[in-house]
Amino acid sequence: MVDEETVLETPPPRESKRAKDPQSAAPEQRAPKRGRKSRDAEELASNATKLESEAEGMSQEAIAAEKAAVEAMERAQSLHAKAVAVAKQAEIAKVAAQEARQKAERAELSTTKEGRDALKAQDKADKQAAKEAEKARKQADKEEAAEARSVIKKIGDDIKASMVICKRAGMWEVPPGSVSFKNVKFAIFKELFSRGRCNFSPSNFCKSDASIVVMFKDAASIFGATKVRGGSMYATFVISSLRANYIPATGQLNISYSTDMGVATHRWGYACCLLCEKDSDCGKVAALESGAGEGAAPSASGEPAAVAEVQEDPGEAAPFRGSAEVERILGTEVSRPFQVLGLPTLGATSYAVRTAFRRLALLVHPDKNPGDEETL
Repeated sequence: MVDEETVLETPPPRESKRAKDPQSAAPEQRAPKRGRKSRDAEELASNATKLESEAEGMSQEAIAAEKAAVEAMERAQSLHAKAVAVAKQAEIAKVAAQEARQKAERAELSTTKEGRDALKAQDKADKQAAKEAEKARKQADKEEAAEARSVIKKIGDDIKASMVICKRAGMWEVPPGSVSFKNVKFAIFKELFSRGRCNFSPSNFCKSDASIVVMFKDAASIFGATKVRGGSMYATFVISSLRANYIPATGQLNISYSTDMGVATHRWGYACCLLCEKDSDCGKVAALESGAGEGAAPSASGEPAAVAEVQEDPGEAAPFRGSAEVERILGTEVSRPFQVLGLPTLGATSYAVRTAFRRLALLVHPDKNPGDEETL
């Protein structure tokens, strides 16, 4: 029989390290590992959130500062307007006080004969000074107007001198160009563009503007037309559109222009088609500036003359039957044969146009043969 005191107690079973260590638990019970990249991403996200909050706070501060600046500017403008008004009132009061003092002095002087004589002499001197000042002002205005006319004429002459007549694709033309001028006064600039249909940018321009742009659609009202000789004819070209850029600070004036054709006249004195030579195609007659797109030329009564349609005639020209036929063909007056402002029709052929002009030439030069190409 075993003694109970001698029996050793059985120690409890020890737990294994694998059971104590949570890292060694079953795969489904392990906590997910946090990599370095995920920690960096979380840190960056946190920093971005902080920066966004700081930026929002700074934005609110900027809005508040801008609002305060606007309010301060408005207050400053209000104070400036009040100061200007007070200064004007002070100036008015100063002038009124000076006038009152002068009246008091005159009243005091008028009590004696010497004082009255002195007042008369002073009034006479004041009138003479005012007359001299008015005379000087008129002379200055006259000289300024003469200078303005001279500068305007020079501008027009330079523009016309820059024109070069050339022939492109069977058509006589003056290509667009540009000219520049220096030291042009602001008053001359205003005088130059005070007439006609001008579009200014800015519309309410002044001398303090950095730049003034002018679109001038009626430049012919100032510069008129110019005659440019090319080949055997004198072609009249009208400045149709003009664009100017003026810098008041330096007086720099840059002008670019384009031209339209007027009336061309051959050396024998008869009118010529403006868009081509006498033997080339006249299919572009509709582009004529002087009335072709609007009908016939005006008659003596001021009403547009009727324009008869001229058809293609491949044969010889019909016998000339007098001025009535020329009026019928050209739609204009024979008394003004060189003002050919209208052509037969917009679709007139080269043969019909040449025939009409040759018959018109026969009125002026009966000794010339209308069928002689070299003569005409």
